Amino acid sequence: MTLSATLMVQMVSILTNSGAIAALQTLRSLTSHLDETQQNISSGLRIGEAADNAAYWSIATTMRSDNKSLSAVHDALGLSAAIIDTA
Repeated sequence: MTLSATLMVQMVSILTNSGAIAALQTLRSLTSHLDETQQNISSGLRIGEAADNAAYWSIATTMRSDNKSLSAVHDALGLSAAIIDTA
């Protein structure tokens, strides 16, 4: 039997092996969950995108926006204070 014929026989046996198919589906599911967990860990956010939880994502996005706005106001006040100090 040639190498390509041996590989073809092995592929057919994998494709018809219900235990192997179930294991492959489980492995794919675990990989998907692992990827999702890794995304949350790497971003540092519990809710990284709207698909995670739309309501929480909306609240978190608004809070981040408010925080950045307040930071800009704080910077502007600091700059204004510096200008007044030099005048």
